[in-house]
Amino acid sequence: MTAIARALALVTLLAGEVSAQSKLKMIVDQDARGPCTTDIQSILMFVQSPRAEVLGVTIVSGDLWMEQELRHTLRALEIAGRTDIPVYRGAVHPLVHTQDEAKRWETLYGKQPYQGAWDGEAGPYETLPLREGEPTIGPAEGHAANFIVDVVNRFPGEVTIWGGGPLTNIALAIALDPELPRKAKELVVMGGGIAARYRREFNWWFDPEAARIVLRAPWKRISVTPADVSTKTRHSDEIVARIARAGTPLARYIEEFHAVPRDPSNADWVPEIFMWDELSAASVLDPSLITETREMYIDVDIDRGIQYGYTLAWEPDQHEPPGVAKVNVHVDVDLARFYDLYVELMTRVALRHDADDLDESHLGQRGPQLSPMGVEVETPQLDLDPEGFSTLLLQEELDCVARFVPRHGVGGTRRRAVGVRELRSRFLLPDGSARWAKLSSMRE
Repeated sequence: MTAIARALALVTLLAGEVSAQSKLKMIVDQDARGPCTTDIQSILMFVQSPRAEVLGVTIVSGDLWMEQELRHTLRALEIAGRTDIPVYRGAVHPLVHTQDEAKRWETLYGKQPYQGAWDGEAGPYETLPLREGEPTIGPAEGHAANFIVDVVNRFPGEVTIWGGGPLTNIALAIALDPELPRKAKELVVMGGGIAARYRREFNWWFDPEAARIVLRAPWKRISVTPADVSTKTRHSDEIVARIARAGTPLARYIEEFHAVPRDPSNADWVPEIFMWDELSAASVLDPSLITETREMYIDVDIDRGIQYGYTLAWEPDQHEPPGVAKVNVHVDVDLARFYDLYVELMTRVALRHDADDLDESHLGQRGPQLSPMGVEVETPQLDLDPEGFSTLLLQEELDCVARFVPRHGVGGTRRRAVGVRELRSRFLLPDGSARWAKLSSMRE
C-alpha cells in the first residue's frame, strides 16, 4: 500500500469515527397512529437520518391505544428496513385523566372535537387489522419508562429525548429517576399552543398531569414545537409525488397510505395534512430550519375547570411563575428547506438490508384488492389475549405508577383521581393481582 493510499485509508477511518461520534443519540417517544400519519412519518425521519442514532422507540397511547400504535410502528420499521431498532410498549392510560372525566367536562363546557384513542371503536387491549399488513416482528421486552431511564443513565449528557405524543412515558421515567432530566442532553416535544385557538392542543390535553410534570422537570434545555408553527406546514400531494419517484418500499408506503384531507374546502383546519410531528423532528435533525424562536415560560393547567389541559404561556418580561421552566418555543420555519429535508429522508435507501426479504404485496394495491391482514406468520410476541400479555405489559408500568403516586400525588380535590382504587381499576388486568399487592401496600 502506498503512502497516499495509507493516508486516504486513515482519513476515511477517522472520518467514519467522527461521523459516528457526532450522531445524535435519540429516544423517540410517540403515539404512533398509522399508517402514514404525522406520527409514523416523524419516526421514519429519525430512523432514516444519517445524523440520528435512534436507540429505541417508545410507544404511548394517544391518537390510538398503545397496542394498535405499536403494531403500526413495527410494520413501518419493517418497510423502512430498520428492524434493528427496538420498540417498547409504554403507558396505556394517562396518569389521571380518564374518558369518563372528559365526558363530564363536555357536559359542563362543550364538545372536545378530537379525543384520540377515546374516539376509537376498539378498546385499550383490542386491536384492528392493519391496512398496511401485519408486522412480522415483535416489540422489545420491558416497559418504555424503564428503557428511557436505562439509556439516559448509560449515556449521561448525550441523549436527546423527543416526544411527539402525550408525555406519560417520560413522566413515568422521571418518577423512576427524578434526576433523569439533568442527565439527558435535551428534551424536544411537539405539543401545546400559544395562540388562543391552539391552547387545548391534543397531546397535552390527553394527559395534562404528565405534561406538567415533564415541563417542570429540571432539563438542561427544553424546546417545544407548538401547534401554532406546525399548522404552517402541509403534507401536500406534490411532496408525496416527489417521494414516490424514488420507488423504494418506504416511498411506495407513503404514496399508498399518506393521509389526505377529508374536506378540501376547509383550508383553515385540515389536521390530516398538517406536519405537526415531522416539523418537530426536523428541528432536532437540522435546528437551522427553525428561523425564529422565543423564550417563554410554559406550563399546563391541571385545575378541573374550563381550561383543564390548556397551555399556559408567559413572556419573560411579563411574569415569572414560580416552578415553571423557561422553554425555547419554535415560532417560524423555512418551509422550502423543511420540505426538502423531509423528501430527502423519505427517499433514502435503507441503511440496513432488512428490506431485501420484505413482503411488499400490500404496497401499490388499490381499493378492495388491499388485504387488511397481511402475511400469516408466527408472531408470539404480539399475542393480544389480555391474560396472555398483561404481565409483560403492566409489570413494569405498575412499578412506575407505584412510585409516581407517592412522589407526585396531586393534592386537594384531585387526590381522589390518583387514589388506589382508581389506579387499580384502570391499570390492573385479570392476572395482575400479585403485582397489585406491591402497589396497594405502598398506599394503604
